Amino acid sequence: MLKNIYFIFLFCYLFANPITIDSGINFILNTNDINNNNKNDVLCFENKAIVRNVEIYDVDNKSLKSIWQFSLPDSLIGYFTDATLVSFNNKTNHLLVSVALSNNNKSLFLFDIINGQVNPKPLSFLNLPEKYIHYKNPIQLTIVDWDNDNDDEIAITFSSPFRSILICDFENENLLVMDEIGKDFLTNSYSPILTGIGDLNGDNKDDIIVVDNGIKANARIYLNGMKSDGLRILGLKDIGQLSFLSKSSVNFDYDGGDEIFFASKQFGLHYIFVESIGMVNQAVTVKTELLIDDINKIYISGASSNNQIVTIDPVGKIGRYEIIKNETDLSVGIYENKIINFSIKRPNDISSIYFAKSKQLVACAYDDIKSELYFYNHKSYIEPAVDYSLQRQDKRSPDIIVIAYDSTFFDISWMDTLQFYEFKSKSLLNNMKFNKNKKSISWIPTVNNLGFNEIFYDISFKYTDNFESISEDTLTQVILNEKIITKTDSILIYVNDKPNIQDNFSTFDVFGGDDFNHRFLSVDKNVDTKLTYYFLNDSLNGIAVDDSGYVSWKIPQKFKGVKSFDLCVDDSIEKDSIKINFNIHPKLYFFPDDTTYRVEVNEPINLMFRPDTIYSFNTYTYSIPNSPVNMSIDNSGNFSWTPNSSQIDIKNFLVVISDGKTSAEAEISINVNDKPVITLTPPKIIHISVGENFSFKFNGNDPNQENELYWKLIQGPENMTILSDGTLNWLSSGIDFENYIIQLSDGYVHETFEGLIYVNAQPRIVSDPPKTINIGDTLIYEILHEDQNKLSFNSSSEKNFIEYKILSAPDDCSIDNNILKWPISEKYLGYNSINISISDGIEKDSQSFNVFVNDIP
Repeated sequence: MLKNIYFIFLFCYLFANPITIDSGINFILNTNDINNNNKNDVLCFENKAIVRNVEIYDVDNKSLKSIWQFSLPDSLIGYFTDATLVSFNNKTNHLLVSVALSNNNKSLFLFDIINGQVNPKPLSFLNLPEKYIHYKNPIQLTIVDWDNDNDDEIAITFSSPFRSILICDFENENLLVMDEIGKDFLTNSYSPILTGIGDLNGDNKDDIIVVDNGIKANARIYLNGMKSDGLRILGLKDIGQLSFLSKSSVNFDYDGGDEIFFASKQFGLHYIFVESIGMVNQAVTVKTELLIDDINKIYISGASSNNQIVTIDPVGKIGRYEIIKNETDLSVGIYENKIINFSIKRPNDISSIYFAKSKQLVACAYDDIKSELYFYNHKSYIEPAVDYSLQRQDKRSPDIIVIAYDSTFFDISWMDTLQFYEFKSKSLLNNMKFNKNKKSISWIPTVNNLGFNEIFYDISFKYTDNFESISEDTLTQVILNEKIITKTDSILIYVNDKPNIQDNFSTFDVFGGDDFNHRFLSVDKNVDTKLTYYFLNDSLNGIAVDDSGYVSWKIPQKFKGVKSFDLCVDDSIEKDSIKINFNIHPKLYFFPDDTTYRVEVNEPINLMFRPDTIYSFNTYTYSIPNSPVNMSIDNSGNFSWTPNSSQIDIKNFLVVISDGKTSAEAEISINVNDKPVITLTPPKIIHISVGENFSFKFNGNDPNQENELYWKLIQGPENMTILSDGTLNWLSSGIDFENYIIQLSDGYVHETFEGLIYVNAQPRIVSDPPKTINIGDTLIYEILHEDQNKLSFNSSSEKNFIEYKILSAPDDCSIDNNILKWPISEKYLGYNSINISISDGIEKDSQSFNVFVNDIP
């Protein structure tokens, strides 16, 4: 059997030799033709343990050309760790390079990209906000849209001792930390950290997977917008340590969320996906059929004709695998393996980068002595290969393969230095003819000759030597010495019938979004044939065919008009193809960019909904089944709603668009928020003494029960603080009035309370009273005082006022402002007691003294 098991099998071979380069490089980032010259380019780190140089190369005809470079300044002690392209505002691209430093708190270089050119000098050298400024050793940068605003945030992974992932945005030339994840489980170990991004639960939001890659990998999936603690992954710990985790996800099964591929060091290729069971999300690890001892990198071959991944292992073996959906799981279909013929037999490492659009992989192998570079390009499809060694019926491979009814010649053994003498065969088949001049046998095989045919023949050649003289008695003969050399040989021939796929219906009327299924039949008269079906098109848009010719296609909803594919059938020797034409009526495609909104009570919200693609030949109608009160939408897609206080919290509803033939719907969520209220406050003005501690617990509530309330001190004196439960604390240190503002927020809107604290210093009498006075004189005592307060305790616009009082004194004693007067008469001879006080309205001071009235002799 020549062709019975050739469809899916492994084939390995060595191919073109790599080229030697001066020094090894580590490929870090596909920079996506950053200079717009239609060539691949890549950002690389130097091949050193301490990386202080970064460079971008153009990939130009199997060579690298430097187009940008940057070196870490000598004043900084550390090394580069990762790089990425980022667009914080969805308009301007920047290059971000992370660095781990021991003598500086900054960790990110930000470079401008203008007209395809990266600025040689960084635009900024960024540090984290004050709360996180002590975080060091960033090891990975990953792009994520964490706040779902269609622009980039950056997830920064930190290694020990600050093992966590900070999700940061960039505003007003500063980094803002939006969220911190992974800290709940990463701090328990010191193993490597891997991260990946993807819409894992199918809600069109970026989720993050974090792997603590120890001897037994431990991981969490943080679902965007879900609870802060991560989702555990079933089955992951059973596969040990990972050799690689894809940074980005892919949706190969076209069902629900994405998959993230990874490789186990012991158990080969796996993927992770999240399935939803009711309201519960569950993360699952699935093993494919591919068993590889170790995988260095996994790339998604996005521009290929079907779902493909490209891998490279630590010794330079490249694999290309078709990923197919098998019932509910993904598995490996046809594949090919190729070994790079590096002369470095035991490389320190093999670094690689893959350019999906051009289907090119570049690999660099290096050891302590030399470095080599290899460029690998592949077709968009994996063409099934034939291994004749697996198909021999009689343990032999055919010498010749011919096609039925094709005129063919096949050479026979020949001795050019000798003279042809004779050809003999008893096994020549019908129509076979020996041609001496062409040194071959000609033949036109028929269907009666299909399969294996073997002929045996003898071919003779005459060998001529010199003349020889032979004398016998009186007779002398001169003869020519000749010898006949005969060779026996055979030819094993396989006659193949070309497969025929033409006799099939090939035009179909379908709708966008439909599932198309049809079996295409082929005729091949070889009884031992095994047919392979595949498409010749570079872009397949999800159409697939199996071994029996069964074509299935989930027609993309956006498609309209005529779409054609070239279906090929291959028997490993010959091919036939048919063009399949689809007349596609467009499916209504409605995926709003935003599906989650927020509005305050009694504030109107007005939105505009449209199909993603509007066709002039369609008329659209809009509806909201089971809409809340006061909600409306017209047939132009204009939506309006003013919610009242009875409609708070999240309201989910469907917006349905129809063109009369097809319809589409989108679930919209509007969070109706009501303002939080501060329910318990201190008096507007509080009076305390210098050095006294002021403490008060504010109370508040929010009509939205799910909202978390946040207390914040907006303004206040130094050292004043407010706790998360609303407790305000201050140890008074100023004087007179101190203004403070407290804010209660639900994360959307807020209410404030503004209060005053009057810090009072006790007034002090500092003057010394008179001790003696003579009869007939008038005692005049100016009372002097000291008071730090300048303002009245009742109003910041009034000056401080001191009140003077006589507590006890002789009858004729009086006080006016700060002047004490006492006319002296004979009745007061001797000692007289006087008590006075001063007051600022809050605190007092008093003075008691004796005055001796003297009679002059």
